[in-house]
Amino acid sequence: MERVKERGGLATYCIFGTHLAAGHHNEKFDIDEESIFAGVDVLYRVALRLNALK
Repeated sequence: MERVKERGGLATYCIFGTHLAAGHHNEKFDIDEESIFAGVDVLYRVALRLNALK
């Protein structure tokens, strides 16, 4: 992101909440795959809106 911003671009960071069995870098880490659909939907809608601004 810093590299993009250094070159005049815009960047963002998104976090989508989910239930986790354990934290990152843990052998029991397992994301709830159902929550991925919500994140994909949000990113898809953002892409559509940004494309409409062109």
